[in-house]
Amino acid sequence: MLAAKAEFSGYLGAQHAAFVQNLMMSVLFIQMLKKRNSTEGQSIVIALAKMIGNLAPTAMVFLGDSSNLIVTLGLVIAVFDIIYIYLLAMERKKSPATI
Repeated sequence: MLAAKAEFSGYLGAQHAAFVQNLMMSVLFIQMLKKRNSTEGQSIVIALAKMIGNLAPTAMVFLGDSSNLIVTLGLVIAVFDIIYIYLLAMERKKSPATI
């Protein structure tokens, strides 16, 4: 994050770093689901909230700053979030929910 802040100076660097971190989290959620082969500790509601939490600032940047990189990152993150939600739903169908 410090390198991104230095490279892009200030607020813009923080935005880029946050979106890259969010992309990494989306990919790692998919990896975690596949590695665990279980939905324990994972929720579709939380996954949807994460996706909405990504799309809101993406839309704000698109309507305001129009940073092509951030909008592209936001859309790629949304794709991975949709894949994660789909895989999570399919995994839940395979195994009954545990309390």
